[in-house]
Amino acid sequence: MAAFEVLINTTAAANLIRSGQLHQLPSLMQAGSAWGMQTFEQETDRLLQMGLIEAGAVKSWM
Repeated sequence: MAAFEVLINTTAAANLIRSGQLHQLPSLMQAGSAWGMQTFEQETDRLLQMGLIEAGAVKSWM
């Protein structure tokens, strides 16, 4: 099972990257779910809730 982070190239994402504010990208990704963005944590939580992965598997990657 694969879990991915997804960052879509929006104006806000480009501005954060251009200005070197990379620490703010996870917040943007969490708020940008309407555009298809997701953090690794959001995806692993979804996979856990669906019963596709076990908590022990997630801990080894965090």
